[in-house]
Amino acid sequence: MINSSSIFNLVGIAAFFQLAAFFYYRYFRRGRQRIDLLLANLMVLSTFSCLAEFLIDNVVPAGTKAIDVPGAPKRSVMLSRIHYLVGLAAMAGQLHFVLAYCRFRRWPFRYVVSMYGLFFVCAPVVLCSDWVLRIRHQPLADTAGFWQTVPYMPEQGPLLVVYFSVWLLVQLALQGILLWAHRRAKGKTGILRYSGMIRAAFLIVAVGVLADIVAIYWLHYGGPTFLSVAFLVSALILAIVVIRESEDRDEELARVRKDSERFIQKRKVLDKKLADAKKEAAKLTAERKADDKERADAKEYIRELSEERESIDEAVQRLQEDEDFVKKIPDDMEWRRVEGSSLSGDRRRDLVFISYSHEDNSRWLKEFQTHLRPYLRAGSYILWYDQRIAVGSKWFTEIQVAVASTRVAVLLVTPNYLASDFIRIHELEPFLKDNQRGHACIVWIPVLSSAYKETPLKDIQAAIDPEKPLAGMKPWNRDKVWVDICAEIKKKIDS
Repeated sequence: MINSSSIFNLVGIAAFFQLAAFFYYRYFRRGRQRIDLLLANLMVLSTFSCLAEFLIDNVVPAGTKAIDVPGAPKRSVMLSRIHYLVGLAAMAGQLHFVLAYCRFRRWPFRYVVSMYGLFFVCAPVVLCSDWVLRIRHQPLADTAGFWQTVPYMPEQGPLLVVYFSVWLLVQLALQGILLWAHRRAKGKTGILRYSGMIRAAFLIVAVGVLADIVAIYWLHYGGPTFLSVAFLVSALILAIVVIRESEDRDEELARVRKDSERFIQKRKVLDKKLADAKKEAAKLTAERKADDKERADAKEYIRELSEERESIDEAVQRLQEDEDFVKKIPDDMEWRRVEGSSLSGDRRRDLVFISYSHEDNSRWLKEFQTHLRPYLRAGSYILWYDQRIAVGSKWFTEIQVAVASTRVAVLLVTPNYLASDFIRIHELEPFLKDNQRGHACIVWIPVLSSAYKETPLKDIQAAIDPEKPLAGMKPWNRDKVWVDICAEIKKKIDS
């Protein structure tokens, strides 16, 4: 028959077993939260503690004389040692639980392992050493009753004081860690909100243990222990804390998800606005490109107008030069007339005739004009080329008159120039004849490499080396050559 006082232990076993099963279920089914696993482990240790107390209380059944139970002293001391060993494991579990609850993520893993390792090192001492608990040979009471359930209560050894000192230090450490973590988390929403309840739970356990120590070892009390009730109350408080923490965490997670969804919606709106802004920017860029194109077209139109104006200015200048040329003709001079020419009359030879091919780039003609014009500006000779033929005039007649009035014939020789039959018949051959008669001078300039050796020009000295034509020269070298050529033409004019 069991002792009536052990009913508290049975209640504790049932409650702690259900709590352990509940938190193991939470651990494996609800995200494997470490705090659930550690609390379930504490519930298991509390279950074993109540079971050890139940067995200790019923070593001597109720109403049975203590001396009639064989081996009662040894069983009492062994079960008591197991009870203290469970208490030692509970110290390590409490520390681990508090460290996890306070979110000490950087707590080194080796420290936790060392804490449990210390438990396993001390376990043989607690289980086998008489220095912790010794066998009581004389019972404290003849029979086991409600107020004396353990007649053979073990005698305390000297190491039991060390055991309780370590336990007291662990309890103080638990309170200190919780207080420090609470102050560190002060002002942070939802962190260590229930640390005060945990401190109260561990404080209840500490009070229950101290009450049992005083009652058992000083007052020799052998009735129902306060520790079972303290364990049960503490377990309920810790269970409430963990469940509330979980609920708060779920609410916080739901709030965070809701905020996240709201931020996602805002981000979508912002992304849409950004896309619209990019489209608007692309539209503005296209409009800007169109404006740039219009601006470029306007610049090109202005450039064409400027070139047209320059052409008109050159035409006006040529007309003025023709007018000056006509004014310079003496009244008593014998005329050589060509019918239908705007330069009709027997002209004296005072023209510098530029003979070139229209198939070539007009750049060479313009460069030559630019360099020669300063040499003729102060003299009585006029620069002439076919672009100076007035509108409405007979161009062929004008060319014939100009050839007949030429003093210096400048030939811009290229392959196109030598290939032109018109130039060969109506310009080159008349110039060669006048050169033989001494009426005109020929200055031929090799602009491009050509077959000049197959023409009469091979017998006339070129202005520059035909093997090094102008087109193959650098611009700065070509300018120097132009200057030398123009100076040579000036000498021929003045001779």
